[in-house]
Amino acid sequence: MNNLTIAIIGGVVVFAISQYLLKFIFEPILEFKKTLSEISHVLLLNQAKIMNGGPADKNLKAHIHALSAKLRSFSKVIPFYNFLQKIIIFGLPMEEKILVASHGLNLIGYGVIDTGVPQEKKHHKTLRRWMKYEHY
Repeated sequence: MNNLTIAIIGGVVVFAISQYLLKFIFEPILEFKKTLSEISHVLLLNQAKIMNGGPADKNLKAHIHALSAKLRSFSKVIPFYNFLQKIIIFGLPMEEKILVASHGLNLIGYGVIDTGVPQEKKHHKTLRRWMKYEHY
């Protein structure tokens, strides 16, 4: 009877730990990866609008800003983010790089709205500096 109780308690503990890992670590990491692919999709799909200017698109601006906020929130949602980032298995970027990417997305979002002031050059220069490109 004692061995059966230990086996049941052990099974419950293993189940609880696996559910914790699944719900609080693996699922947020998968959502983070989905957000990265959604950012790539939106930027590539709207590349002409972003790079060439054109009529103001407030919906696109709002979508880019929402993705920026969502991206930044993931480093706070995933428990033990710094530890998991150091374990290269998950492919998580450093928090500083997420912050830079979030700022870059905000700049891109502001470039979508035509304010009458040519800010695109300034934003492109800032983005290039962050991305460490010398030539665009």
